[in-house]
Amino acid sequence: DYCLFHGRDVVVLCSGWQDKVNIEDTLFGGALVEVLAKTGKYRPATDAAVIARDMWTNNKKNLIAYLAPTDHMARLKANHLEDAVPFCLTPDSVVVVPELVIEGETLVLKKVMTI
Repeated sequence: DYCLFHGRDVVVLCSGWQDKVNIEDTLFGGALVEVLAKTGKYRPATDAAVIARDMWTNNKKNLIAYLAPTDHMARLKANHLEDAVPFCLTPDSVVVVPELVIEGETLVLKKVMTI
C-alpha cells in the first residue's frame, strides 16, 4: 500500500548476512515484486527482481520447509528464536512502515506511516 500510495520507483535493498546474499531477504524482495507487479503499475526492472520473485512464487506455499536447511534457521535455533518464524513469515502482519530519508549523506528515520 505504501509503495502504491507514493507511486514512485521502488528499490528493495536486501541487507543479507555478513556481506553475502541470504534467502530470507530475497524471499521478501520477491514477495514485494509479486505484489507490486500484480497491480500493473510496476514491473521487475532487473534480473535480480525476477529471480527473487520466482524464488518467492516457487516456495510461498511452504516457506518454513524451504527455509529449514538455511543458515538463517540454524542461527535462529542456536539462539532459541525459532518460535518467531511463523509470525515472521505471516504476510501483512505489520501495519507501520518506517520511512528512511536521505539528508545530506545520512539516512534518517523521518517518520512512520500507518497503512
